[in-house]
Amino acid sequence: MQQIRAFMARFELGSEPDIANQLQATERALSEAKQRRTELEHARSAQTHPTDDLREHLRRLGADIGNMVQAVSNSQELIAEQKALRAELITQKRLRDADENILAIAAEFKLIMLSVDFPGVSQDDRIVIDPRH
Repeated sequence: MQQIRAFMARFELGSEPDIANQLQATERALSEAKQRRTELEHARSAQTHPTDDLREHLRRLGADIGNMVQAVSNSQELIAEQKALRAELITQKRLRDADENILAIAAEFKLIMLSVDFPGVSQDDRIVIDPRH
C-alpha cells in the first residue's frame, strides 16, 4: 500500500476525488481552448478582404470563358472539316456523273457504228473505236 501511495504522490495523483477534479479541470481547459479556436477562426474569416469572394468569382468566370473559347474553336474546326468533306463528296459525285456520261456516249457511239450499214464490210470485220481510250 505504501508503494502505491508513493507512486501516486510521485505523479501527483491523489485520491479518487482528486483525480476526478483534475480530469474535470482538464476537460474545462480543453473546452475553453476549443471555444477560443472557434472564436479565432471566426475572427480570421471576418478579417478576410471583402474582394476575395469577388476574385474567386472572377477566376471561375475566367475559367468558364476559357472553356467556351475552346468549345467554339473546336466547333469551328468541325464545321470546316464538314464543309471540306461535303465539297469532296460533291466533286466525287460530279466525277462519277461525268464518267457515266462518257460511258453512255461510248455505248451510244458503239451502237450507232454497229447499226450503220457499210457496204462491203461484214459485222464481224468492223473495228469500233472506243472513245474512252
